[in-house]
Amino acid sequence: MKRSWQYKNRLFLLRMMPGAGICKRDLLSVVAGVLLGASALLLAHRGVGIYQDSMLYMGLGLHWLQPDLYSRDLFFAFGSQGDYTIFPWLIGNLLKWFRPSELFFWGGLLGMLMFAAASWFFIGAMLNGSSRFYAWLGVLSLPAQYVEVSLFSNFEGHLTPRVLSDSFCLMAMVFLGRKHYFAALACLAVAFVLHPLQAIGATLIIWPWLVMSDRRWLHLAWLGVPVVIAALYGLPPLDGLVRVLDPVWLNEIQSWTRQLFVADWDLKNYETLAFDAGLLAWAAHVLSGQIRRWCLAALMGLCFGLVTSLVLVDGLHLELPAALQLWRVHWLAHWFAIVGFTLLLTKEWSKGDRVRALSLVLAALLVWGNFSLVWIPLLLSYLFWPSVFGRIAGRVRRVICGLFAIGIVVLFFSHASQIWFQFRVEQYQLDAFPMDWYLLSFPLLVFSSASAVWRLWTVSKINARWAILLMILFPLVGVSAIRWDARSPIARAIEANEYHRDVFGFELPADAQVFWHGEYVTPTWLVLQRADYFDESHLPGISFHRGTIVEARSRIRKLEPLLNALSTCDRRPLVELQHDCGVPSVALAATCASGDVSHPDYLILPYRLKMPEAGRWSPKHPTTGRVLANYWLYDCEVISATISAEVKAPDGLL
Repeated sequence: MKRSWQYKNRLFLLRMMPGAGICKRDLLSVVAGVLLGASALLLAHRGVGIYQDSMLYMGLGLHWLQPDLYSRDLFFAFGSQGDYTIFPWLIGNLLKWFRPSELFFWGGLLGMLMFAAASWFFIGAMLNGSSRFYAWLGVLSLPAQYVEVSLFSNFEGHLTPRVLSDSFCLMAMVFLGRKHYFAALACLAVAFVLHPLQAIGATLIIWPWLVMSDRRWLHLAWLGVPVVIAALYGLPPLDGLVRVLDPVWLNEIQSWTRQLFVADWDLKNYETLAFDAGLLAWAAHVLSGQIRRWCLAALMGLCFGLVTSLVLVDGLHLELPAALQLWRVHWLAHWFAIVGFTLLLTKEWSKGDRVRALSLVLAALLVWGNFSLVWIPLLLSYLFWPSVFGRIAGRVRRVICGLFAIGIVVLFFSHASQIWFQFRVEQYQLDAFPMDWYLLSFPLLVFSSASAVWRLWTVSKINARWAILLMILFPLVGVSAIRWDARSPIARAIEANEYHRDVFGFELPADAQVFWHGEYVTPTWLVLQRADYFDESHLPGISFHRGTIVEARSRIRKLEPLLNALSTCDRRPLVELQHDCGVPSVALAATCASGDVSHPDYLILPYRLKMPEAGRWSPKHPTTGRVLANYWLYDCEVISATISAEVKAPDGLL
């Protein structure tokens, strides 16, 4: 009995491993599947270190660890999105053991691997045969961007709670499918405490799926009754369901965080939504089994999230719905759309219908490549090909197939030429411009290459498989691991100087506020460990706290003369800025003057001023030692005293 139990569990584990679709006991195929999936993941999605939201969560962790050093920072003064997640607490505790650069670099990789494993956990449970491996490859290598395609991705090369929350949501869905409700609830609870907005988006899809399996799940809607009652009686934060954003706050949110308003999205975002919705609808019509029901639930959840957001946020301007961001349901809907796309493509290809498969591929490339509306007739030709074009002669079909193939090749060479031009502008420096990553970002390139390798593996015998393993897969994993670090040289130089508070020759006072032009908040928080006076990266969370934007506006007005002057300098050729940017004294005086609005204590600029400098830092390339930039530190007290002396001195003495 004991041996039988162990044998069944080994079979289950092997079946759930990547590559196990060929043979449940083929360990070599399991190893090959894992290596190929890891290579596709690392080649398609690179690590960018402390970047975008990860730098905000790094700051939240540092603030949790040392609140006195960062309490005057605008981002922490009124609260932030960190108030609604345990992630800052988790990061703060981890920073006791790890340096920030190490934690966020390796944490970003761990998050990607965790989401890849959770994706396989779900796909392996929903699908059978080799199709599940191709679906997994599609999730790993096809475009993972959703909603604001330049901001959000299911695979992020930097550490945020989003990807961790998404992973637990996928695991919860698997347990729901097996009716392990306690395990599913536990996974959802972890997802909520890590990133409630992502988890709420997932529940908008999970609930329709539950209702389709058992109508009694409709009774969950009764939970909305006490929520509405609490909102009507003014119980925070639920009172935000009936409280309208005031005009000033609304205008600021629309200016700085347009993604909160569905009606303000760009055309490319609507096209991505429409294409995903079309894929989900067709997959729900064509496919069978549990994946069909999940695609239908994803379509229903996507429609509900978008319509609700349009009505409550764009239409009624309610405070809490704006903060909940129900459009985030698109993260999971897009994930299902990619799975559906891969299954539809492999189905048509296996049937030998090359024309229909290539029409779907070309439509997807045009959508992901931002070719406005050109993809619609191609998608329609894919959908209605059997009924409308099914009787076309074989020769005409081959011509159409050739035209589609030529279109794909033309799109690739157009993409490659643009990448090569940018690489030439960067003087062929691979570390400053990772050309291989941008080249592989062409949709379907990594997926088609990985699929070809896997197809070669499945038709090969044991000796050929060993050759593929040793000559292709192991080297491919090595190259992808080496090239995974896509941080820019200046980012690596900044991270190499973490906690070096004296890079300017001395340590700034603990309560100093620093305005650093030309960089994000990372060097201020990470290198100097001081409060940042103002940066645009402070503003993504203004929908949670009105006080942040009120104070930010007052600081922007104070900095406005200086920002205008620096903007002019930023547009001038570098050779003209070797000695002086030409910032007017009146702009410096306005910035450093005392008044109702606090002023920064220090200015850090990439330009030398005609003012006594307090220090200078020239970060160097971590490998070559080449100077990457120059930053000059200026004391606002010295600036004010110098300008005051110039004004008071008689003509000719200064």
